[in-house]
Amino acid sequence: MYQILKKYLPFFFTSLSLIIIDLILGEKLSEKLYVFTMVVLVGGLPHGALDFFILKKQYSGTKFLVSLIVYLVIAASIFVLFYTNPLIIFLLFLAYSAFHFGDSDFSKDPLISRLGWGSLIISLPLLISTKEALWFTSLFIQSSDFYDRTLLLIISSAALMCSLYPKDQRLDKIVIVTFYLITIMASNIFFAFASYFTALHSVHHLKGWIPKLNKGTAPILGLLTIVILGIVAIQLTFDIIESPNQINNVEKNAVYTAITMLGALTVPHMILINRSK
Repeated sequence: MYQILKKYLPFFFTSLSLIIIDLILGEKLSEKLYVFTMVVLVGGLPHGALDFFILKKQYSGTKFLVSLIVYLVIAASIFVLFYTNPLIIFLLFLAYSAFHFGDSDFSKDPLISRLGWGSLIISLPLLISTKEALWFTSLFIQSSDFYDRTLLLIISSAALMCSLYPKDQRLDKIVIVTFYLITIMASNIFFAFASYFTALHSVHHLKGWIPKLNKGTAPILGLLTIVILGIVAIQLTFDIIESPNQINNVEKNAVYTAITMLGALTVPHMILINRSK
């Protein structure tokens, strides 16, 4: 057990920290959403920005420039589609995020186990807290008729069984899910997802790739992250791409922009990582 706690220490520490922050903020939902946005962007964007260096390692000269342009075009297209067709893109985002979490975080598992793990990470928050789940999904889906807790329970149960099917790392998964559930119930679904995404998924990705890249990557990675944060700030401030009608206050816009930015980067990121294996 000690080895598991040590292995996932950033995740456990971040979860406990966010639970404490939630207790301090009390009923101040707006402040919690700003914390969520900052944690997801600051903790998650280096994970995406690292793709620049992975591309640079794999390709050189003209091939690198072409691959970078293709990457950026895909990301920009997905970002725009979030604003023009939020419902369809959001549902696709949930699906490919579920695949990506399982495929990345437990890549050696059988396919059914990887799909189960990713689906569990996505479905558990939606199942546990109906009120928060409806608030979040209302950013993309204006009708609440789609929400079916029984279906979510079936999906979560099946996902749990599939994810725990292989014996290898079964205890790891049980401990992670337990902390994930504790964070959902002791704080909120936003903090639980932020903790998993930034302190487990992103940390796992960075640990796996940074040793393979050239020295001096970290400072440029930080600079790229700042540039992307600047783009997010410009969008939030000036609403360059007009937000959907349901995004009617600052905190909704902050969460929406953070999710769309991550969603836009995830598609080319998945393509790149799968090609790099």
